[in-house]
Amino acid sequence: MLGLIKKDLLLLKTNTKAFIGIAIFYIVFGLSADFGPTMATSMIAMLMGMQVLSTMQWDEHFKWNPYALTMPLSRKSLVLSKYILSAVTIGIGTVVGLICSIITTVVKRLVSISNESIFTMETLITIIVIFGAMLFINAILLPAVFKFGVEKARILLVVLIALPTFVIVGVAQYISNPNASKPAFVTAIITWCSEHLLGILPVVAVIFLIVAIAISCMLSIKIFEKKEF
Repeated sequence: MLGLIKKDLLLLKTNTKAFIGIAIFYIVFGLSADFGPTMATSMIAMLMGMQVLSTMQWDEHFKWNPYALTMPLSRKSLVLSKYILSAVTIGIGTVVGLICSIITTVVKRLVSISNESIFTMETLITIIVIFGAMLFINAILLPAVFKFGVEKARILLVVLIALPTFVIVGVAQYISNPNASKPAFVTAIITWCSEHLLGILPVVAVIFLIVAIAISCMLSIKIFEKKEF
């Protein structure tokens, strides 16, 4: 399995210059725009998290899977390698994005553009949420890729990113707007959640993510084992 992950990382190595260009872009963009230090972290982590799709597209194009199955490799190992690669690329993207954010913040402080902190608790929470969110998105996406292929799964990717974004932004604006009329039961739910769930929310989120990835992985293995090449 380690060889499969190394193969994919070597494929992604061909995009190194593009990744460096993207990192420089977000550093410059962060200096010229009024965005918090988590902007670069979010975008680069998202872009790197999607690189697993690129490797799977190359696999489809060069008919890698039928060739790989002629070697002493199990279908399960082929599937698991993609999940591990997904976590590795998301982790790399998060670290690189964080470095870009720190560079942007330090430069802003040096030239007195901003006095914002280099690293805050908000930054840490945002990084953890981004990392978990990308793992969850790929957990939904990978079974679809194994079932329908990369091109059709890209449509699902757009839905997975766009729809939750609109819903979360809309709900957040509704909850935070003091002038919005809220039914009594909605106010009661918000109050109860703020009093009882905030403390255990991180634990619940981690458990939910682990279960989601486990289910996704088992589903992908089942799909791939039945697939004919």
